[in-house]
Amino acid sequence: MRLIVLNLFLLSWFVLPIYAQTPEHYYKKGIENAEAEKYEKALQFIKRAIELKADYWEAYYAQGTARYRMGKYEKAIEDYTKVIELNPSIIEAYYQRAWAKDALKQYESALLDYNKTIELDSKYPYAYGYRGICKRNLGDFEGSIRDYNRAIEIDPTDYQTLYNRGVVKNAQGNTEAAMKDYYRVLDLAPNHFYTHHNIAEIKRGLGKYEEAISYFSKAIEIDSEIWYSYSGRGMVKDAQGDYEGALEDYNSAIKLDFEQPYPYNNRGYTYYHLKNYEAALRDCTYSLKLDPSNSYAYYYRGLALQALKKKEEACQDFQKSKELGYPEMGDVLGEYCK
Repeated sequence: MRLIVLNLFLLSWFVLPIYAQTPEHYYKKGIENAEAEKYEKALQFIKRAIELKADYWEAYYAQGTARYRMGKYEKAIEDYTKVIELNPSIIEAYYQRAWAKDALKQYESALLDYNKTIELDSKYPYAYGYRGICKRNLGDFEGSIRDYNRAIEIDPTDYQTLYNRGVVKNAQGNTEAAMKDYYRVLDLAPNHFYTHHNIAEIKRGLGKYEEAISYFSKAIEIDSEIWYSYSGRGMVKDAQGDYEGALEDYNSAIKLDFEQPYPYNNRGYTYYHLKNYEAALRDCTYSLKLDPSNSYAYYYRGLALQALKKKEEACQDFQKSKELGYPEMGDVLGEYCK
């Protein structure tokens, strides 16, 4: 009998602490697992904390952050909304909810949350920068630049916002101002891949091919796993008449991402220059399979068909290219497809 009593005592000694744990204990365990990127396990602990303390806004915030990192944006929005209901003064809840809405492309609603964040704290880190991105996505370029200006005023070392402002200025056609921002980015972050790539694209558009190749090559040196710098460098080499070098770069781009249409039509154009019209036809046709709205592929395929003396088919492609907005089609249609 004494043995049985002793065993029951030992059992209660082991079990009791499990049921006696506080909401704060489960919250702490949830945070530890979230920091270790064990999000499913983190959510289990956080859920238990909320069951024990229904108004535990910190736990809802942690749950929202874990769900955001898991890509469960709708659920994250629900959690951040609950935080705001429990404690409307928590600035981070508005800011993080805006991020989740951005991820779902709910830009109008996200903008309201960024506005509230800035209303609560006019110098909240990065709020202006991300509101600028949101405005850019809504097509408000001027509003976007105003926010970027304010963000840079708060933190002149914020190179990501400098980069984003350069992107908007370039989209507005102000390449000179964009380049100034891009060069400032490289002063702060010399290995910023996207800045090197974007400078290279501007240089290519200006016909400064050697400089363009230098920047494309630097981008590839920084990150050799991104296809579009190879494709951009290939276009420069094609323009220089280095067709074999262009083919090599297009092949690299396709190897990295064989579902991208543009390296195929660009390679097709290089094959056209090499008078390999069948290969050009094949690549442009495959590009159109991947993207039927690709005006460049129709134009380049039209050139290959023209070289193969298939006038009717060539003119059909030229017409389609014009309908899709290819800028140089008027002269071709007028001269060849009379």
